Amino acid sequence: MLTILLLKISVSVLVVLGLSCLAEYASPRLAGILAGFPTGSAITLFFIGLEQGPDFAADSAASNLTGLTAMLVFLYCYWKAPQKNNRAFAAPSALALCGYFLCIIPLRMLPHSPIFSIILTICMILLFRRLFSVIPDTTISQRQPLSARLLLLRSLCAASIILMVTACAGTVGPRWSGLFSAFPSTLFPLLLIVHATYGYGPACSVIRHVPDGLGSLMVYSLTVSLTYGRQGICAGTLLAFAAATLYILGFMALFRRQRA
Repeated sequence: MLTILLLKISVSVLVVLGLSCLAEYASPRLAGILAGFPTGSAITLFFIGLEQGPDFAADSAASNLTGLTAMLVFLYCYWKAPQKNNRAFAAPSALALCGYFLCIIPLRMLPHSPIFSIILTICMILLFRRLFSVIPDTTISQRQPLSARLLLLRSLCAASIILMVTACAGTVGPRWSGLFSAFPSTLFPLLLIVHATYGYGPACSVIRHVPDGLGSLMVYSLTVSLTYGRQGICAGTLLAFAAATLYILGFMALFRRQRA
């Protein structure tokens, strides 16, 4: 149990710190696209598989596809929250969490079918991509030095969220676990870090580009649902990451071609 706990903390912290550094030193756009890559859900599903078994995780992965709609609602609520202070993230966080959990309840009653979930997810990605397209792209010009205190705060934020999500899996069953595994467990701390450090604009720039990367998460979850029960957790995770990587590379190549 201690080894699994340490792995959860280490992996989640590394992912969030890596994405926050990308937002600072590359661009919020790139961080947003890669935040749509299966980082948080992959970590959650992997540890659900370790703790509850591969069949449980495979069943949860099918529900994860449906839960992506709630993730997009979370981002929409965060973006639309009223702003009194440029770096105040309490109101956006509270509204986003409310939106997510209110959306999860009706999603639980939808058909538990991978085909239905894929169609729903594609429609929602296209819808929210259009809604988020009006968000201006904001760059980070003055980067804050990465002190030991700042890294520690970011690490604690990331670790606490991922631990809470995976801890719920054993008590709520695979259907609810799958829906909760779509919770933006690495994206949420990334938004908090960028918002608290650089303000509302860069945080919303991350949100704008998340739908562009969510197709890779959809591919990942579908592959996990098909492979965990047959290939096991480790092989299934590698296959799922390979499929998601092929998708994101194809998307990036298409994006560069369109811009050219």
